[in-house]
Amino acid sequence: MIKLTILGVGCHRHQALRNNLLDALKAFRFKVCLQEESAIETLMQYPISGTPSLLIDGKIVVENRVASVAELRRLLRRHLEKIHLESLEK
Repeated sequence: MIKLTILGVGCHRHQALRNNLLDALKAFRFKVCLQEESAIETLMQYPISGTPSLLIDGKIVVENRVASVAELRRLLRRHLEKIHLESLEK
């Protein structure tokens, strides 16, 4: 299962990133855990330059902008390939 975390304060950019991510996920068939963090105290604990931001399995992959659906698909595909390669090496 892949853990996705959206960091943001609920503004229109945060919502746009969430919507684009949900659209991007339609191209895949894997289980995800999608979390959203919006408490300022929590957001300040992450080393990001701004919101909205996206983490895939704890790694910051998008920050301070809204990624397109196509870019999010590429990021997810790249992450899945990395996981697959790591599992082959074991």
